[in-house]
Amino acid sequence: FERADFKAAKANPFTAGLVAAAENATVEVWPENHAALQLFVDLQTQWAVGPAGGRTGLHYVAAYPLIDRLTDTPDDWWRLFSDLQAMEIAVLHAQTTDT
Repeated sequence: FERADFKAAKANPFTAGLVAAAENATVEVWPENHAALQLFVDLQTQWAVGPAGGRTGLHYVAAYPLIDRLTDTPDDWWRLFSDLQAMEIAVLHAQTTDT
């Protein structure tokens, strides 16, 4: 995963933490996970935020057209969406355990 892909992520407080950790470590992204990670980074500005300021989930309406462009078959579409949801759930879980 190229460092250039992380430039936009530094603008977001949550992803900036991920970037800081990644910049100081060698992170290997398996080829089959690259599209999901890039999609997740591309959607960094699409978090829904609750009244208390915490993330409540991604705005899927922003994800759907990107997934459409990245996939060729319905099975690939659902696999990429599932991968995105797994990362989303991990962020929401980390958010609740970090406080």
